[in-house]
Amino acid sequence: MPNNTAIPRGDNYSVPGYNCIRQDLGHRSTGHISIHDLCNKTLPEAMIVFLPSEKSLIRLKLDKQLSDRFMIPDSFWDSVSQEASGFFRCQESRNVDDVLEAYTTLFRILIKQPDVGSSSCNKNVILYTWHKFTFLTSWLPSNKLVVLCFDLPSPFQNTLTSSLINSSTRLEMQDPYSIHVLLLWEITKLFDFALWSSRDLVRDLEKNRTSKEDPQPDYDRMHELARHAIHTSEMFEITLETLMAIIREHELFFDNNPALPKLLRTISKQTMRDLQFQNTIFKSLRLRSKALEDRLRNEINLAFNIVAEYDSRISVRLSKAMQVDSFSMRTIAVLGLLFLPGTFICAIFSTSFFNFSPGNSTEPQRWVVSDKFWIYWVVTIPLTLMIMLLWCIYQPLSRNQKWDRR
Repeated sequence: MPNNTAIPRGDNYSVPGYNCIRQDLGHRSTGHISIHDLCNKTLPEAMIVFLPSEKSLIRLKLDKQLSDRFMIPDSFWDSVSQEASGFFRCQESRNVDDVLEAYTTLFRILIKQPDVGSSSCNKNVILYTWHKFTFLTSWLPSNKLVVLCFDLPSPFQNTLTSSLINSSTRLEMQDPYSIHVLLLWEITKLFDFALWSSRDLVRDLEKNRTSKEDPQPDYDRMHELARHAIHTSEMFEITLETLMAIIREHELFFDNNPALPKLLRTISKQTMRDLQFQNTIFKSLRLRSKALEDRLRNEINLAFNIVAEYDSRISVRLSKAMQVDSFSMRTIAVLGLLFLPGTFICAIFSTSFFNFSPGNSTEPQRWVVSDKFWIYWVVTIPLTLMIMLLWCIYQPLSRNQKWDRR
């Protein structure tokens, strides 16, 4: 089923179809219309139809009828166009006398909306929604207008319906770009809301910076925020390019059609002013988006610097502790050198190779060295050399094993 929010049916309701807004003789109402009636019957002076997604229309095999009726190029239904973040296209239809018969525009705008109030099992995952706005406008010099809205988000569809039903909302049927002003302004408000939602996430990060005493920054969440900020800036750039293309084509439309009534040219000047105003609004939003991206980058750099400073303090403490340990080891080494010679001599003279007999009244004291004392050297010297050799062999092997592990 098409993803269309139900709206109250107007008096013009006849057969089940897609939600629409009609304007005839200045009176606006809501209703429904089928694709067959949309493509084959005479339409009122203005009609805005809320269609499902392009993929749904292709699946229902309705794309061919719409293309034939509203001069939609085949490239619009292609996957490249369907996956595009934004675009603008316009097309004229002229008779053999080079008189304008119809004027069609196609444009798309994409918005990434962070869901600030939503929760996720993973606190580092930021929930978001992509909103895609695709519109086709078909204008006739007889001051008739048809707008096809593809797969609009339900809240936007309701807002647009309320705005158009409001009698204070004017549609200048003489200018094919008058409806663009209304559509772009509603999209601008959604961009502003999405940007403030992103700002709230960055502000929350700024207000809850990691402690300098025990820093534990949430790098995953920071980089997740950075990813969304980059997407937001990208959408602003593409939307601004789309808006600039609309402004350029609006100017060319009147340059290429000098035979248009003077009243239409007067109305077009106000339309141009409105488009330029929205252009300045979008530029200010883009600058705010870039500032938000810079603020987020600043927070990430600050977190890295806090961790680096903390690691530096820990390294200083470890260095001081190592200095204390080094002093202790030097003290032990000096004491070892002090007592080692005496200990070595005592160990040798305490062996059975030496015998001291104290003297008595009949015999003097004697110090006797065994004639087997050479055995000590025969065993000690080779054993010492063997240990030194094993140590020399083990050292290179140990270094090679460490490099292999790396």
